[in-house]
Amino acid sequence: MWTTAQRTGRPSGPKPRARGSFVCPIITGKGVALQRGLEGATEVFVAFIDGDGQDDPRDLAAMVEKARAGHEFVNGSKFIGRIEEGGISRLNFFGNRFMTVLINALFGTRVTDSQSGLRVIARRVIDGRQYLSREYEIETEMLCRAIKDGVTVIEMPVTRRAREGGRTGFRRVRNGLRILMTILRERVTR
Repeated sequence: MWTTAQRTGRPSGPKPRARGSFVCPIITGKGVALQRGLEGATEVFVAFIDGDGQDDPRDLAAMVEKARAGHEFVNGSKFIGRIEEGGISRLNFFGNRFMTVLINALFGTRVTDSQSGLRVIARRVIDGRQYLSREYEIETEMLCRAIKDGVTVIEMPVTRRAREGGRTGFRRVRNGLRILMTILRERVTR
């Protein structure tokens, strides 16, 4: 699945060609765009990749193979993979690391990249879910809910490149707080 929620309503990277890919030309947030995409998902697994060109789509093949081998939540991790020059700002690096450490501490797990936009998840894990996230906290909510449901999350090394297109709508303070609140909310609810 490929979605975009750029403020311009245009895709932020090259248009996808894979079966099941589509552009969600809305401007209400990444979380809403991903949820719209999930509504139309029909395959056994759903692949997520950001539309800004920072993730290498070639990494998905190995991730799909892991999923087919029985792993229901395959998370791409740039921190065990490779981050190319310009792939992540220093502030975003530390913000991601903080959120990841917090998730590991609160949920008793051991992930290295809680904010990864490159994932392959069994549709069974996310089918029928009502996610509350409207923006960038969607990855956090999906991860926390899967962990709470007892789904084993495995990680695979991926490559993170410099942004190829568009400009980010991520606002560090606003979206960082939304991610933090999502972690805390998910910890105290069922």
